Amino acid sequence: MDIDSLAQTLEAVAARGQRAAARIDASAGARALYSRDCWPYLTLQARAGESARFPPDAVVHATGVDDVVEVVRWCRARRVPLVPVGGGSGVAGAAVPTSGGVALDLKLLDDLDTSRATTGLAWAGAGWIGARLEHELNRRGLTLGHFPSSIGCSTLGGYLATRSAGQLSSRHGKIEDLVVGLTYVSNEGRLVETFGGGHDLTALLVGSEGTFGVIVGAWLRVEERPVHRRSRGYLSHGVAPALDGMRELLQRGHRPAVLRLYDEFDTYISGARKAGRPASAPTLVSRVRQHIGGAVDAAAARHAAIRAANALLGRSLGAPLALNAGARRIYDDCLLVVGVEEPDAELADAVAADVFGAIALPSLGPAPGEHWYAHRYNVSYKMSPLLAAGMFVDTMEVATDWDNLANLYAEVKEALGRHVFVMAHFSHAYVTGCSIYFTFAGFAADDSACLAKYRATWDAGLQAVAAAGAAVTHHHGVGIMKAGALDADHRGGGALFAPLKAAADPDGIFNPGKLWDTPTVFP
Repeated sequence: MDIDSLAQTLEAVAARGQRAAARIDASAGARALYSRDCWPYLTLQARAGESARFPPDAVVHATGVDDVVEVVRWCRARRVPLVPVGGGSGVAGAAVPTSGGVALDLKLLDDLDTSRATTGLAWAGAGWIGARLEHELNRRGLTLGHFPSSIGCSTLGGYLATRSAGQLSSRHGKIEDLVVGLTYVSNEGRLVETFGGGHDLTALLVGSEGTFGVIVGAWLRVEERPVHRRSRGYLSHGVAPALDGMRELLQRGHRPAVLRLYDEFDTYISGARKAGRPASAPTLVSRVRQHIGGAVDAAAARHAAIRAANALLGRSLGAPLALNAGARRIYDDCLLVVGVEEPDAELADAVAADVFGAIALPSLGPAPGEHWYAHRYNVSYKMSPLLAAGMFVDTMEVATDWDNLANLYAEVKEALGRHVFVMAHFSHAYVTGCSIYFTFAGFAADDSACLAKYRATWDAGLQAVAAAGAAVTHHHGVGIMKAGALDADHRGGGALFAPLKAAADPDGIFNPGKLWDTPTVFP
C-alpha cells in the first residue's frame, strides 16, 4: 500500500482546512493493536503465540469529516479495504480487519450540537466515548439514556454500527430507538444525510457494522436528565415466577428503567444479593449445613462453604458438568432488581409506587438496587484477570419472545454447560420478549486447547440458539464470531444483503468479511 500517497492526500486536506493533518501510523505496534478488538478469541490467540492474520497496513486517525471523505475516495480508487474503528471495545470481531488495508480511527470526531434540545434532538459525532457524551449532555440537563457496561471505552459510532443496548433499555430503548438520522460517507466519498430523507437509510445503516459506509455522526433523541431514582430488590424461588412478573409488568404498560433478573448462581456471586436479604432467607452457609448435616455449627459450615466455593471454582476448570450440577443444588434464590428514574421527585415516587406495587414477590428493600447502580459497570473490568490467569471468560447475549424464553434459557445453558461453567441474567426486557445474557468460564491444559474449547463452546451455544428459533445476538453485534449463524437467525438475509452490498459498496472496500460477506465463524 502506498502510504506516502495517502499521507500527501491527507496533508492537502489539512492545508485546505488550515489545520494539522490526520496522523498515519504504520508502525508494527499500531498495526498489531488495530488488528484486534476485545473479542476473547483474539486474546486467546495472542496468548497461544499466534499473530494476527490480516493486520491493517496503516492506521489513520481522522481529525475531521473531510479526512474520512478523502480516505474513502483514496481507498476506493485503489480498492484498498477500509475498516472504521471506534473504541475497540467490541467482543465479536466486528472491527477486525480480514484483508489488511486501512483502519480508520474516528475517535476525534466529537462535535456536539444541542441547539435543538428543546425539540428533543442533538447531533453528535461518531467518535464520542459514551461516558464523555453522557457527561456533556448531563451538564446541559440532558441524557441520551444509553448506558452499556462498556460506556467508559466505547463510542457512539460503535453503538450505531452494532445496534447496541444500554442497561436502561427497557425505558429508553436500544440505540436504534434513539437515533433519528445519520451522517455517513458513501462509497463515492460523498457525505449523505439520512435525517428527513425519503428513504429509511438510517434503519439500513444502523447495525450494518461499517459494511455500507462510514458513519461520522448522528441526530439523537435526548430528554431531560432523570435525577431521582427509586429501586427495589425482590427474591424469587427460581427464575420462572420472576420472569412472569417481568412480562406482566411490561405488558400492563409500566416502563421501569431497570428490570434485571439473575439466575441462581449469578444471584449468589453478585454483591447485590447481600443487601436487604431477610434474616429468614437461606444463605450459602445454611445450604451447606443442610447438605453436610444440621448438627454442624455455623463456623464449621462457613469454612465448609468457603471450601465448597473454591472447589466449585476449581472444578470449573476441568469438570463443568459437575460444577453446574453442584451450583444448582446449592443455590436456588434468584434476585430481581427493579428501578425507576424520573426528573421530578414526586413523579418518581408515583411511578415507583405503581411499579413496585405490581410485583408479587418478597421485597428486599432498596439496597439491592442501590448496590447495582453503584457497581453496574464493574463487570467489564473483571474478565482480564481471569484471562491473564489462563482461563477464558466470555458472554453470549441472545433474545427471543416471552413464550420461548424459558426454553431458550434451558437449551443454551445445557449446551454451554457441557463445556464450561455458565450462569445468566435476564435484562433488556420489552413488551414482546427479553434478552438473556449468559456468562461462562472455562479452562484447558494449554493455550491451544483453550482455543479449541472456546470454539467448541460457541459452536454448541449458537447451534442451541438456532435450534430454539431465537436471535443469536441482541446488542453485541455479529462481527466475525456470529456471521456463520446469521442464516439461522435471519433466513434469506444473505440473498437480500448481497445486492445491497453491491449497490452501496461495488468495490467491496467497506469492512470486508463481515455479516454475510464471506462469513466465517472463527478466523
